[in-house]
Amino acid sequence: MTVVMLAGSNATAHHSFAPHFDSSRKINISGTVTQYEARNPHSYLHINAVDENGRTREYVCESHGVTQLSRTGITPQLFKAGTKLTVTGPISRHSPYMCFFEIVELADG
Repeated sequence: MTVVMLAGSNATAHHSFAPHFDSSRKINISGTVTQYEARNPHSYLHINAVDENGRTREYVCESHGVTQLSRTGITPQLFKAGTKLTVTGPISRHSPYMCFFEIVELADG
């Protein structure tokens, strides 16, 4: 079940999106939440997932600040450690193990 799709203008952000994320290349990460940093101006979701080589890696997915996410229904309770999910979003230009999450799907529906 898809929880939410985040939308918004990057022009209102405090820094440019394009130098950090490639919006033309999306990544899907399926794994288990290890930590959620609900902060402003950006929140970070840490996920253990198996990479293309079969190794478990920690992926870090950035998103909007906790205030903006809470308005769309994304709260810290949603991302408790051990929660299985899939996130989709633009991949980082700096690391193959980072993204900006836009879509969240919970494994338990």
